[in-house]
Amino acid sequence: MCEVVDLVPEKKDAQYFKIRMNISKKDRSIQSWTMFDKGGNKYKYAITKFTPNVTVADNFFTFDPKKYPGVEIIDLR
Repeated sequence: MCEVVDLVPEKKDAQYFKIRMNISKKDRSIQSWTMFDKGGNKYKYAITKFTPNVTVADNFFTFDPKKYPGVEIIDLR
């Protein structure tokens, strides 16, 4: 059993005119979503496996340039 939530953009010139989300009534997790573009295409994404509260090391999101020799780093901060 899912609840359906439609999201619409505030800007009329957005690429997508609607995103429909299916949310589980049981645990309020997102089960799937469908994106509708102005060209008539639909893109459906489904979550087949979800593991909540996964422990991730702090360095998981840190880019280590030593692992990628020859890569040019452009820092726009």
